[in-house]
Amino acid sequence: MYLKIIGSIVIMVLIFGQMVLFSAEPTGAEKVQKVGELYRVAHEFFNKKDYNGFLKQVEMAHAVLPEDEGLSFELARGYALTGQTEKVYKSLNRLVDMDLFYDIETDTAFDYLRKEKEFIQLMEKVAQKKKPLINSIEAFSLKEKDLIPEGIAYDPVDNVFFLSSLSKFKIVKVDANHNASDFVQSRQDGILPTLGMRVDSKRRILWVCTNFGYPRANLEKELFGTSGVFTYNLTTGKLIKKYMLPKEEKHFLNDVALVDDGTAYFTDSHVPAVYRIVPGSDKLELYVSLSTHIYPNGITYSPYTKKLFVACADALAVIDTTTRNVTLLKYSEKMFIQGCDGLYYYHNSLIGVQNSILPMRVIRMELDAKEEKVTS
Repeated sequence: MYLKIIGSIVIMVLIFGQMVLFSAEPTGAEKVQKVGELYRVAHEFFNKKDYNGFLKQVEMAHAVLPEDEGLSFELARGYALTGQTEKVYKSLNRLVDMDLFYDIETDTAFDYLRKEKEFIQLMEKVAQKKKPLINSIEAFSLKEKDLIPEGIAYDPVDNVFFLSSLSKFKIVKVDANHNASDFVQSRQDGILPTLGMRVDSKRRILWVCTNFGYPRANLEKELFGTSGVFTYNLTTGKLIKKYMLPKEEKHFLNDVALVDDGTAYFTDSHVPAVYRIVPGSDKLELYVSLSTHIYPNGITYSPYTKKLFVACADALAVIDTTTRNVTLLKYSEKMFIQGCDGLYYYHNSLIGVQNSILPMRVIRMELDAKEEKVTS
């Protein structure tokens, strides 16, 4: 059986394996690199069926990144494999209370417990919690199944959606009748894999993050490290401008948030930091460094408190745009709000796409009046 660290740690280890940091305090990166090494050794112990050795390595990894719930699940597996039943139930119940299930239902490490009353009750709780609070409906589907649309944006003026593409280096437009067409064709204007996007409906601009931050067989080696932002005219489809960061610094501009005055903010997942482009200066500039946070990804803006919310793998960072002060969004220990990719602000709440956990899900986080804490 293959060792499975299913949570966000897998994503973080893969991400930081190719990462070059320029922060003075790369605390998050150092932690992830350490956990990656401990994971490798744990895997070796697991393959040799040395479960005590496996558990010891996982415990050390969890001590480095206690906020990583994927490692918490691995601890539960280690406890099960070494017969520490009481700790198994304590760990699994804590995860299930946060609506994190991983492979509890199928993992063979727990097979010897499945007929026990306490485990049966645990599985009943899992079944109950797996029921969605709200069921979704399909908006539209595409025939192009290999598009890998990492980003999505909506234009309320023309009533169309835009989908980015990690695999085909283009942007697809879907109209009100669900007809899909290429808004930007593959490699047009030198565009690379496309990620986060936002529509400025007032100024008729589509903002697009485009990067080549990971080695790929079908892309030229000399493009590795290329990262930037392209802007397109929504009416004509023509390229307006490219904003590129130095290739040798290995940036990775991931997602974008817009402010009413036309300012655009971008997460840089590899440095890590937030950049911005202000109307008038028309220059991509460093706005805030996020050296202690891991892999800033989704980003959104509240016009009411003038705060940026940044989804990191280990937290939700909050940036006050009047002071540039960075804090962390507060939440109950019984909630799991980390691991969001896409992030959107909506009526005093945040909507997050959590795709680094199981089950993957969309969550809505209600905020307090000052937008400092998740209340539910």
